[in-house]
Amino acid sequence: AGISAAIYARRGNFEVLVLHNGGGSLEKAHKIENYYGFKDGISGAKLYNEGLLQAENLGIAYLTSLAITPEDNIHSLNVTSPLKQSFRLSAVTRSTELLTAPKQKLWDLLTTKKE
Repeated sequence: AGISAAIYARRGNFEVLVLHNGGGSLEKAHKIENYYGFKDGISGAKLYNEGLLQAENLGIAYLTSLAITPEDNIHSLNVTSPLKQSFRLSAVTRSTELLTAPKQKLWDLLTTKKE
């Protein structure tokens, strides 16, 4: 569901970053028979890999726990919804990365200390 959501968001002209740690239950599924366009079904691993290729073709970036190093600049922000659900939003930058204007705006929002 995460890769599908990322693809739809990117097609809607949003900058997308997928926080990714594997395919979950889709990747483990032996055969999926109710997916449009595959009359004989498709394995979950193959469908998952096709989704990753499609996402890469759209320019969607991925970040895995293995991609974060101790040298990276990591900032977190705790957020609470009106329904009292708690979330932690984390952002990572590297000195070698050039940020697009929307990513720079988000980074500034996360890292600017409020007085």
